[in-house]
Amino acid sequence: MKLNLKAAAGVHAGDEQRKDEGLHRILIVDDELPNLDGLSRQLRDQYNVLTFQSAVDALKMVDKGGNEGQFSVVISDQIMPEMSGVEFLRELHKRTHPAPRIMLTGYAALDNVISAVNEASIFRYMTKPIFPDQLLRTVHEAIKHFEVHRENARLVTLVKQLLEKNAELNKTVHSLSPNTPKGTVETEEFAPKRVPLAVVFADIRGFTALSRTVQPEKLIEVLDKIICALHEVVYKFGGVVDKHLGDGLMAVFGLSGESMLNTALAATESMAERSRAILEGLPAPFDKLKLSFGLASGDVVLGMIGSINRSELAVIGDIANLAARLQELSKVTLTSEQGRQSLGDFKRVMAICTSGLLEFPSNFKKATLHNEVGVRDFPEIKEVGVYSC
Repeated sequence: MKLNLKAAAGVHAGDEQRKDEGLHRILIVDDELPNLDGLSRQLRDQYNVLTFQSAVDALKMVDKGGNEGQFSVVISDQIMPEMSGVEFLRELHKRTHPAPRIMLTGYAALDNVISAVNEASIFRYMTKPIFPDQLLRTVHEAIKHFEVHRENARLVTLVKQLLEKNAELNKTVHSLSPNTPKGTVETEEFAPKRVPLAVVFADIRGFTALSRTVQPEKLIEVLDKIICALHEVVYKFGGVVDKHLGDGLMAVFGLSGESMLNTALAATESMAERSRAILEGLPAPFDKLKLSFGLASGDVVLGMIGSINRSELAVIGDIANLAARLQELSKVTLTSEQGRQSLGDFKRVMAICTSGLLEFPSNFKKATLHNEVGVRDFPEIKEVGVYSC
């Protein structure tokens, strides 16, 4: 049931009239009215708060578009009738709604955490009871995250506008002076292009299986610790994390235009060593986790895709797919004797690269794939480089 947002849900008409229109708008969805009132009281002095008892109704309002559906942060309970919190936040993610998403729950179904991370792209996961200082701090961090992404979107829009103006100016100049070379007003720097890159895929083996038995706070804490360590290595070696993939990530090397094949190989080896040290220090049941990496290099198509709500770099080509498939290949060492014979033992960490990268100095060793062991979608590959630690 949809609440009376101005009277019954903690957002009174007088409150909204007194609020500065520039304040950030917060959407809270929880089927229990006491929870809505409590959360609203904690936030409405600093933010414009709107509340719903029904995720379905909240989604309908978002779908109407316009100012009513614009929020800086969305907070949702998990256990609700009609539509759960994960389902609601997943729908917002599908709609590319720009607001960071915070999920609240007192229910220890940890598979919901993984679902939210993978499918709903949540910003934070908080368990009840929620303390006022904890809530305010988390919302403040989400607001900062929102503002950064909004500024990035503004800059992307500005760049697009400048490119359009430059293209139009270039056309005008050429029409007035036919002898003027095309491209006098340079626009190619931001145009889609084919470039050589190295791509790394990383994945935590066994992490999803823990989602049904481990406390959510600890699960996210361990995931964050591993992912942050991988970030540090990627950026230290001049790479960029392109995207997160639940309990893994994709990183690219070479966006500066320089050849970084040797650097990407060294970075992958360093990530393997760094993650091995982290995994060995984890308590049970995380002590059984493993990490796998796939590294490939070659030409890809690079360009910006998306909208004002969300724009991102697109890396398109066989190389990105190959890196992902090489990362997957490590699984055969856990399931078949032929896989272990080809690639060796998967101890804590296994990294697999294309054989061409073995010309650079590293600890990767050449491995010949058994006839029954192949790289999915790339049957022509018979040799790879393997580093296990």
